[in-house]
Amino acid sequence: DQLENSTSFDVVYKQADTFGIRISAEQNIMNYIETNVYDDCLEIRTSPASICLDYHEQPVVMVSSPTLKKAVNSGSGSFIADRMTGETVTIKNSGSGDMSAELIESDDFESILSGSGDIDVQSLLCLNTDIVISGSGNTSVAGDCETSHLKITGSGNIYGSDMVTGTSSAIISGSGSAYTNIEEYLNGLISGSGNIYVKGDPEIEQTISGSGRIIKIK
Repeated sequence: DQLENSTSFDVVYKQADTFGIRISAEQNIMNYIETNVYDDCLEIRTSPASICLDYHEQPVVMVSSPTLKKAVNSGSGSFIADRMTGETVTIKNSGSGDMSAELIESDDFESILSGSGDIDVQSLLCLNTDIVISGSGNTSVAGDCETSHLKITGSGNIYGSDMVTGTSSAIISGSGSAYTNIEEYLNGLISGSGNIYVKGDPEIEQTISGSGRIIKIK
């Protein structure tokens, strides 16, 4: 159900009926790659953790399972998923590698970004979305959801102009901006320098004490 990668290796996840792991890497580093399962979480790491590996071709860890509800990246490797499903789906990025998912279907979706890597969700179908950025990476989301809660305390941006939302709350205390597409209602709170860009024609309630603004776009 869960996957954590703390390495510089790329991880490719594909939803399948059975669980499987396949590692593509040069022979001299294979002995330093560890994959262990603890409490339904697949951990991908190097042993020892602090080792600096030298390789010419980027190592890739290919993972398959019936469901993946949570993906966590704390290294410089990338994460690519074709499909993530569950009542609650979480993507968490504290590293410098980028994370992306082609399709996420869930009741609740949570995106947490505290690193310099990006998060990209190409198609999201859910009821509630929570997107938090405290780092310098950007989060891009397209799809449909009923309610969204956006929070930026860092310098990264939220690109959600292609995510159609019914109601939304957006809190910005950093320098990053939020690009939104809202149909009914927006509650915007800005104490930083970032802006909230609004596509659509929602009712807007705003509290602004910073230099950022709420700006209508087409």
